[in-house]
Amino acid sequence: YFREHKQRLVRTLSLLPLGSARSRALELGSYLHMTAALERVLGYGFARAAYYSPSLGHETKSLRIGGQLYTTEVDLFDAESHDFPYSESAFDLVLCGELIEHLIRDPMHMLLESWRVLADNGQIVLTTPNVASLSSVAATLEGRQNPQVFSRYPALGNADTPHVREYRS
Repeated sequence: YFREHKQRLVRTLSLLPLGSARSRALELGSYLHMTAALERVLGYGFARAAYYSPSLGHETKSLRIGGQLYTTEVDLFDAESHDFPYSESAFDLVLCGELIEHLIRDPMHMLLESWRVLADNGQIVLTTPNVASLSSVAATLEGRQNPQVFSRYPALGNADTPHVREYRS
């Protein structure tokens, strides 16, 4: 996963504010790479990972980074329908990286819940592929893909939700 998405992850990391020992961050749609980077690279004292599940829960996940094991609790919930399992103003940063385009119904619930758990003067950082980027437009004009750049998956055997909506900046 890291090798395939390294450029995007580094770009996202460059957008994030530095943390401190007292800073708290939430990563929605976490594969753990950014959660680990929030703590180990950007200095957040606490970073929480969250991932989709139709029912509320938790699980412990680990990731090997440079020979070291990173282990954390992952909160499981549906960002489109569940109230996030955190108190108001619990986080200084909410990171929603490449998730909004996968939401099936409407992103407003996720955005409102992200706002609710965000502390005063906190930041929400939301990233998504840009359907109007030069590479996307060129691929469309050359007939290599349709304007909904990633709408063709899930491929056989891939359980991921496809891109339901594509956005542009």
